Amino acid sequence: MRHQNNTKKGDTKQSFNIETRNKLEGLVDEYQKEHPKSRHSWRFPTQSWAEILSKDSSTIRRELNRGKSQQGDEDHRYFVYSAHLANEKAIKNAQKKGAKSLLKKNKDNPDFQNGLNYLKDMLSRKKTLKKEEGFYSIYAAMIVTQNNVPGFKMSESTIRNYLKEDKLGGLTYNDVRIMKHRNLSHEKKTTPHNVPSKIGHHMSDRPDMEKEKKKRMNFEGDTLASKVDDKTAIASFLERRTLFQWLIKISRETQHCFHGATKKVIDSVPPINTITFDNGSAMSNVKRLEEIVRKGRKGRKCKNGKIKYKTRVFYADSYCSNQRARNERNHAIIRRFIGHGKLSSISQKKLMKINDFVNDYPRRKFEGKSARQMLKEVYGIYIPPASTEDC
Repeated sequence: MRHQNNTKKGDTKQSFNIETRNKLEGLVDEYQKEHPKSRHSWRFPTQSWAEILSKDSSTIRRELNRGKSQQGDEDHRYFVYSAHLANEKAIKNAQKKGAKSLLKKNKDNPDFQNGLNYLKDMLSRKKTLKKEEGFYSIYAAMIVTQNNVPGFKMSESTIRNYLKEDKLGGLTYNDVRIMKHRNLSHEKKTTPHNVPSKIGHHMSDRPDMEKEKKKRMNFEGDTLASKVDDKTAIASFLERRTLFQWLIKISRETQHCFHGATKKVIDSVPPINTITFDNGSAMSNVKRLEEIVRKGRKGRKCKNGKIKYKTRVFYADSYCSNQRARNERNHAIIRRFIGHGKLSSISQKKLMKINDFVNDYPRRKFEGKSARQMLKEVYGIYIPPASTEDC
């Protein structure tokens, strides 16, 4: 007759401690001496041991696997049960489970609840009408919350798990998930690809900014245009080392308007080292652009009239946005606000707000620091929110 164990599931006696594990180790050693084959087959009379240890047989089988330790060499391999090994594994598993009870532990903690509510607000922006204020990735929402609510701490992996388990007030992982950028370097293109730049100096000749002895700014320039019949565009400039962005609204995507926007940005910063443009029609006048970036603001010329700093202009290949990946990633954040619709409806005030959001966005690359903070840290300068005017 098959033995029936009276121990109920969920009984507090089900968990093992070091004393019970030592008893189990003794039973295993004794059985293996009498039945040497069990050292290889790893089969034991768990039903009879269940009565001795007051545990369910399935609990004992799991415990045996937890403490299973390989002995011997490749030719003479066998297994034994180690109470010490099983206990160490159990402690580690208990510590991992402890992170899941963070919400219960701080249920009555007002500071933690304030931080949790703030985090939920940051994460729910994509789902609610607050999307217009700019929404954050899980990592960025975590950093913003920690910066604004002192003492609140919750790791990115814990937030992600809570979202998947529906433990954050109805928010799910899909509600806050931001699609990853496509790998532009491996993207299949339907348009002609790797078309060499026919204007200006190719970016392959651009010096490596990481090897510069004296750090100077290196820029990328581009435009954001509408996919509908709208002539308005946005001139976009990015400092490559810090990811600081300038956005200037222009009434038309023409050379004249783009040159005006370029001059505004160049005049507002210290002398720059390089600037890399796309092959767009608004950027095709190499001679004029080189003239703008090399003259720049006052004080760049020596007393003899010669230019003190020579800013070099480079061009990327056509249909190769991966060559300006930093700028394209910033554009992805900007598109959260404006999409691909009409840009003429974007007010000056809103564009300034978008520019601030991008420059204050926490970056994983900088361990949670923003582009504005990095600009201050790397170059020792602080640039307040830029004021833009239509061309």
